[in-house]
Amino acid sequence: MLADLQSREFIHEQSATDNVEYAFKHALTQEAAYNSVPFERRKLLHERIGSVLEASFARTLDDSSGRTRTSVQSQLERWKAVEYLYRAGKQAVIRGAS
Repeated sequence: MLADLQSREFIHEQSATDNVEYAFKHALTQEAAYNSVPFERRKLLHERIGSVLEASFARTLDDSSGRTRTSVQSQLERWKAVEYLYRAGKQAVIRGAS
């Protein structure tokens, strides 16, 4: 399936350290694919991804504000989203980001 999507130029390979990774070629294609996943399934996936990222980056949580979007999209974990947004804001101030 990946080869077919790649030959049709929907996705392309990205260099990764250990594994092959794929990225959508166009943002609209990515958005359409994302929106084709039922809401309840997306919510569950966001919660699982958030938990894995939280466990994987527990030591560097303050520097890993990228998981904020995943936490925000998980309605069951809004308190975590607030915590991560607060931490990301603190890091931005420390780094002088606007």
